[in-house]
Amino acid sequence: MKGTNICTPKTSDNSDERIKLLISDADALKIKRGMKWKATVTDLITGIEYPLKGCACSIPDCYCDAVVVNKKLLRYIKQLGEACRSPE
Repeated sequence: MKGTNICTPKTSDNSDERIKLLISDADALKIKRGMKWKATVTDLITGIEYPLKGCACSIPDCYCDAVVVNKKLLRYIKQLGEACRSPE
């Protein structure tokens, strides 16, 4: 899809598990690099809104990575199952 971006936030600060989101250009612009940030993005496949925040990668205070803030939402998504998430 033109005008879309892949976003792969971690499911928690201490996890390597990630989810794959397809987001719009407008949502991608909300994601900052190198500074603390918070944003809500919408997965274009499911229409579900995900509150994200920046988190450090392996470089302290870099914040180039993202993590999902709402753990209840993640539990709900897992209950739905991965079959309804795959755009491929």
